[in-house]
Amino acid sequence: MPKRICHLLNVYGDKNQLFTSTLIKNLTKKDDKNDYFVYCHAYKQHLQHINFIVSNYKNKLIVVLKFLVLYIQNSNFRSLSNKLTKRENYKWTSLLYCKLDVLHIHHAHAIPIEVLKFLSAKKVKIVFTLRGKDLAVNTHDLCKREELKEKLVLADTIHCISDFLKDRLFSLYGLTSKVIYRGIENPDAFNIKVSNEKENEIKAISVGRLVWEKGHVFLLESICRLKERGYIIKLDIYGEGYLETFLKFRVNQLGIENLVSFKGYLDNSELKTVYKTYNIAIQSSISEALSNGLIDFMVHNLPCVISNVGGMSEIITNEKNGIVFNVAKMEQLDEAILKALDLDFKELMLHNNKVKGKFSVDTEVEELLKLYKQV
Repeated sequence: MPKRICHLLNVYGDKNQLFTSTLIKNLTKKDDKNDYFVYCHAYKQHLQHINFIVSNYKNKLIVVLKFLVLYIQNSNFRSLSNKLTKRENYKWTSLLYCKLDVLHIHHAHAIPIEVLKFLSAKKVKIVFTLRGKDLAVNTHDLCKREELKEKLVLADTIHCISDFLKDRLFSLYGLTSKVIYRGIENPDAFNIKVSNEKENEIKAISVGRLVWEKGHVFLLESICRLKERGYIIKLDIYGEGYLETFLKFRVNQLGIENLVSFKGYLDNSELKTVYKTYNIAIQSSISEALSNGLIDFMVHNLPCVISNVGGMSEIITNEKNGIVFNVAKMEQLDEAILKALDLDFKELMLHNNKVKGKFSVDTEVEELLKLYKQV
């Protein structure tokens, strides 16, 4: 029987989380049996083939009318509305008014426990997708850890985006889950790197938000140390974030202004066209669930240098398609960069061809459709 499935997001079309919009776009294109819609608190892009409900809907009259219908007809809703603020009632009424069979929550922090309990009591099936922010970062705060647990016990099924997160979920809460990797669309053949000729000047790329989790400062210090050893490495950093001023200050302090360029944000479709111009990609993260950018590097055959944190080693195998270094010994990053340049490129391409299938959006869609059928 067809199901009405709601994808709950904080922001739809966030330029730093395009994998979610890619997933939903492909789900709606490949599955004509179920009915999908998105409920979000804000959106940056709109897809014509999927219905949207934005929680801060400007037509307050419609929301008030829906609220009154629910308030009159449903005693559980009356109880819920008394627990929420006026603003929260406005925010959630449109979702609670909808008929839905499955609520797929992509951002656990985007829904209050009171609303979740109400929907669970209505026999709506609850699906959680767990990513790094909710499970690997926020859970270091004891209060947030307990808040997440309270929500997760209401889930009919949970899926994680890496084995690392699956293991962390079980160690924290004793809860089981299914791993469904993030998927990306197949790259254009002409953008895939097919050789990696050595040059006097090494070109390196790093892509990601300029935030503490990505460990950019350690990469800058490695570039400086390698410069002192006589290695010229030109590093381009793509991304935006609150640490940009600090990182630029550190570049000047280290005297590597001629080696490091901050490129800002570049649309993913444009970014894919420049990958093959680089010799290596570097991801020196100190916290990472599963890097979407790293999957992109891999399918474009860029030799990768990564730290041994989170789920990144589920994409990159040491000395096959990249080099893995110990995050507790950041000086190892220097040698890792040099080793990555000596990888057998033919072996790297063969290895990537074997593993890239599990990170395709087709595989992700197929696995999610199985999950929806089971709940």
